[in-house]
Amino acid sequence: MTVEEIKAETAKLPPGDRFALADWIVESDDIRDLRREKLIGELQRGVEQADRGELIEADTVFARLRRK
Repeated sequence: MTVEEIKAETAKLPPGDRFALADWIVESDDIRDLRREKLIGELQRGVEQADRGELIEADTVFARLRRK
C-alpha cells in the first residue's frame, strides 16, 4: 500500500479514529526516534551558526514575533 492509499483510507475513518491513529503514530518509538534525530540536527545547526557568529539580536527576534 502506498502512502497516498493509506491517506485516502484514513480519510474515510471517523474523526475520533483518525485522532487515535495520529496519536499512535506520534507516540510510536520509531517516529519518536526520528523526531529526536531531527531536533538534534536542528540544534546542532543552530550551535554551528552561533559559533560562526550568525546570530540575530534579541530585539530583532522579538520584533518579528510581535508582527506575527
